[in-house]
Amino acid sequence: MKRLLVVTEDASLVSRLQAEAAEGRWEILAVRERVETLRALYRYAVDTVVIDLETTGAHTAWVICEHIHDTSDVPILVLVSGRPNEQPLTALRHGADDAALREVTTAEIMARAANLAQHYDGNKDGSPVMIRDGVLIFDVTLQQVCCRGKVVNLTPVESQLLLRFLREPDRSLTVTELAEALWPDSGINDGRTVKVYIHRLRRKLQACDPDRQYIYNDRTIGYRFHGRPAAVLERNSERVSSPG
Repeated sequence: MKRLLVVTEDASLVSRLQAEAAEGRWEILAVRERVETLRALYRYAVDTVVIDLETTGAHTAWVICEHIHDTSDVPILVLVSGRPNEQPLTALRHGADDAALREVTTAEIMARAANLAQHYDGNKDGSPVMIRDGVLIFDVTLQQVCCRGKVVNLTPVESQLLLRFLREPDRSLTVTELAEALWPDSGINDGRTVKVYIHRLRRKLQACDPDRQYIYNDRTIGYRFHGRPAAVLERNSERVSSPG
């Protein structure tokens, strides 16, 4: 059973999500403020976090997002009101992996949460494939990144961003190309939002490998991942081959 942590003061929202979750075999944990949220994340294995921005408040919501990003790779869905200061792009810039208007149906909220959780779990039915770049190893199946033997906690969006770079190292990618990789078919093509995730990914990679600069700014195009001789490892066949 999956577990959804909902940060809200709206009891009716919690009740509606609980009714919807019963159909999809989800457990709903409801908390009201920051301390309760951090305590729940420490005590329970959570698959997705939903933050109700309207009742939680922007400051508390962004603090929670930052804490989750710094300590885990649990994905975050933020519900926004749609007012000028509460737009989906605002939530994405502050670290949300997905954002939706608050008035969407509970069925859509649960569907979005399930989609994030699926990316978080990785596609365990696929053929296990890893991409190696120097000391960096990306397990595509598990959506897990290791650097110098230690797991790097990346959110689903950060993982997709790194995977896009690893598949085309040393090629400058435009903001449009990166946005399409992160939020396909969403129409989002915002340089500031992409820049936020570039900054977060760059910071996490530098923390594990401070002697190497991974991502460079290409002022005329976008961003470029400085790759090293890479290999694709197929664990099933135990062979290594150069990517072609």
